[in-house]
Amino acid sequence: MENIITRIYELLKETENLIEFEEQVQLLMYDTFSNLIGEVFISINQVIKEKKQVENWKVERNDEKSIQFIFGDVR
Repeated sequence: MENIITRIYELLKETENLIEFEEQVQLLMYDTFSNLIGEVFISINQVIKEKKQVENWKVERNDEKSIQFIFGDVR
């Protein structure tokens, strides 16, 4: 959370007008949300794998996946 606040503060200092600042903050938030949702899906996938391995299932592949959201890809 501190990194987000710090980055927003830096953007405010770097940008010359509020419209540009708003666009940059929006991109930052999209990237942040995308990363957080990606971490959630990775955790869910791990829990499912572990539960199925207890049932003697075997994981043969662990391909990277992506989901398209309004704010970008989540991997």
